[in-house]
Amino acid sequence: TASAARVQFTAAERRVELESGEAHFEVAHDTARPFVVSAGGVTVRAVGTAFNVLIGPGAVEVLVTDGKVAVVDRSADTASPSPRSGRSPGESARRGFSAFLEAHERARIPALMITDAVPSGSAAVIEKVTPEAVRRALSWQERRLVFAETPLREVATEFNRRNRIQKIVLGDDRIGARPVGGVFAADNVDGFLRLLESSGRITVERKDEKTVVLRSTD
Repeated sequence: TASAARVQFTAAERRVELESGEAHFEVAHDTARPFVVSAGGVTVRAVGTAFNVLIGPGAVEVLVTDGKVAVVDRSADTASPSPRSGRSPGESARRGFSAFLEAHERARIPALMITDAVPSGSAAVIEKVTPEAVRRALSWQERRLVFAETPLREVATEFNRRNRIQKIVLGDDRIGARPVGGVFAADNVDGFLRLLESSGRITVERKDEKTVVLRSTD
């Protein structure tokens, strides 16, 4: 939902430009025709593998579910990525980030990192992910949203991305960090809102037909 991509396959290359949203790719092995995905200034190159790419509100996320891919940000697009020798998962990389990711590894490249004006503190992060975390990340394919201690602001973003009828707005910044856990139907916004109300800690204000405002009762 709310995803858009452009596809250009030639005799020498298979290329997809993800313009918005999220996509999962299962790539047929073909060394003569590399498979390349570009998203928000980040390039992901694979031959035969499976991986997920998400353009989020503040970062591009690449999650490898099988095989290996090369990830390069725009400032290093002409350079060949090198193995992360001496760098362990969870360690940050500065501008010019490039790396090989293996199965059950995820890279988060901040949006600021793929613009021309990048503060020195901006960094990409590589992390190991558990099989359960992989299942949660791919649950969107089944029209489910799975959260585990996920900040409410991120939960609202996910519901808003998949629903155009109602938009969830946080009327109180304090509640944005509150953790949410559970499995929800991606199109059942009303059910999610009823659950929040039943907690007694959040009120749901229906501002108009398309906007719902959440506020803390604390």
